[in-house]
Amino acid sequence: FSVLNWGTFHGRVHSFQPDGRTSLLSGSNGAGKSTLADAILTLLIDSRKRNYNQASAGGGERKQRKERSEKDYILGTYSEEHDQDLGYGRPKQLRRAGESRTVLLGHFYNETYEQHVTLAQVLWLTPSKSLKRAFIVSKKKLTIEGDFSDLGSSAEVVQNLKSRGLEPLETFKTYSQRFHEALYLSAD
Repeated sequence: FSVLNWGTFHGRVHSFQPDGRTSLLSGSNGAGKSTLADAILTLLIDSRKRNYNQASAGGGERKQRKERSEKDYILGTYSEEHDQDLGYGRPKQLRRAGESRTVLLGHFYNETYEQHVTLAQVLWLTPSKSLKRAFIVSKKKLTIEGDFSDLGSSAEVVQNLKSRGLEPLETFKTYSQRFHEALYLSAD
């Protein structure tokens, strides 16, 4: 599993490889465990059916803060600073709308069928902060560095993916159907 520009995982590809084994994601508070869990949810669950940051739903300091959103993750929102002129908090962000792309990628290998399957999503915000996405299901091993780097401007992303031999899908429904078929999962 790899992420690029998701939450505070900024500027380079961050990966972990469970290699088909059960894995434990551990770390201190604020290390990014929930951020990575939310990335996996984004890759596998329709936005209308998922809730982010369930680890903090029980209360504590974050209880007063609103639920995280895809836009927060794409922009790398990590804190708020008080703006004395405005009289309220303003979010601190690592990235700006229209300037970067977020990529989430999961690679699976079925030893029985000797088959690779890669699921990927490219997410970006236009300069006007409209959320755009391209969904990819490929029966090849893809990597962020090799297949999703330098995607160009907001207007060029889909065309650049196509020029690399990838088939960007427009809806989560089609993407979900394709990855369920490719991974031999029932579509409940």
